Amino acid sequence: MTSWTSLRPITAADAVSATAFACCGSSGKYGAADIQRQVQNGKAVRRSEVETDHNYLGVFDDEDKLCAVAYHEPAPQERVGVSARYLRFIALHDAFQRTRTPSGSRYADLLMQLVHDDILDRYPATRAVLARIHVRHVQSSQLLSRFGYVAVPGDTGVDPLYVRAL
Repeated sequence: MTSWTSLRPITAADAVSATAFACCGSSGKYGAADIQRQVQNGKAVRRSEVETDHNYLGVFDDEDKLCAVAYHEPAPQERVGVSARYLRFIALHDAFQRTRTPSGSRYADLLMQLVHDDILDRYPATRAVLARIHVRHVQSSQLLSRFGYVAVPGDTGVDPLYVRAL
């Protein structure tokens, strides 16, 4: 298995390879097709803006192949009362789904840690991260639990909203 060597903003050229991605193993709404749309021309960011929106992140291996993608954006401060980021998605390349690094860590955990590090490095005033997950995404819920996310009490969304203090 190849090693992950860098986290950097992705470019439109990198985004083309996003078809091999799935969000926590899902092939449904948040599977490869949706990730590709999100990366290339999603609801919030058009393909032409990918190169200027440095919150679209990619993890690359030693051959500069895209292994994982993530996107975070500002969260409305009134939602949690502090400066927060909203984790729109994280997704692993199919080759890394349900696998572990040579040291035994889950690749999904490594990706989540890299995203949190990126948020703190580039947005040091951030005090919380929000994430909304489809109720059927068991792996996503487990990932958030491992990182200390908790359900937001009183949230009225169809899918639960989670928050983690940084």
